[in-house]
Amino acid sequence: MKRFLLVLVLLYSVSAMYAQVTKRVFTVKESVGSRNQLYENVSRKSYLNVGYQRLTMKQSGGMELKSNLGLLSSVGKIYLLSNEPKIFDCGIDVVWADLNYINYQLEFRESKYVAQKTYHQVDIGMQGGVIFVFRSASLGFNARVFVRYMPGFSAMCVDEDWYGNYANFVVAGSSLSFGSFGIGVDYKWGICDYAVLNWNVDNEEDGRDVPASFPSSRYSGIRAYLVYHF
Repeated sequence: MKRFLLVLVLLYSVSAMYAQVTKRVFTVKESVGSRNQLYENVSRKSYLNVGYQRLTMKQSGGMELKSNLGLLSSVGKIYLLSNEPKIFDCGIDVVWADLNYINYQLEFRESKYVAQKTYHQVDIGMQGGVIFVFRSASLGFNARVFVRYMPGFSAMCVDEDWYGNYANFVVAGSSLSFGSFGIGVDYKWGICDYAVLNWNVDNEEDGRDVPASFPSSRYSGIRAYLVYHF
């Protein structure tokens, strides 16, 4: 009888220990799974930016204009060097499409009146560069710092005359996001040597000369935007 009771006690002890070990194993697996899920939530690699920009255009002739209105929209994706969930990482940042509209206004005196000339600028380009990512799964945020080169095409419309050419820009900035949404800011600078695309065909009637070229222009300014990660 004593032996039987001793065997029961041993079996109960072994089963209890097995249950504890199994519980701990599942707890560890659930913890690792939840941790990976948290890092996945703060590591979404594709993003959409929509925002506002304030640029300064300085022409080679010396005239300098500040933008009256500036809008931007871009979509991109980052490619990290490691797929492991960790606090710090780095990789390649690619913007597949960067669309910009900027409006400038120039006021000047003409005879007894103050005339106004409007410049409409449209930039279309791609970006590529390096990015550094800081993530916190427990707090649910990620911070990104980047430097990107932006080749593209810049078009300028002035008094129905169109100019355009290949443009070179550099963009450097950072963003801070909580979950899927965040804010970002960057500094953009670059240069474009414009060429005539077309002009008003009624030059003989209005007495205007066919424009030879648009001055080479340098750009610099701040862009701020909302970020959506997906």
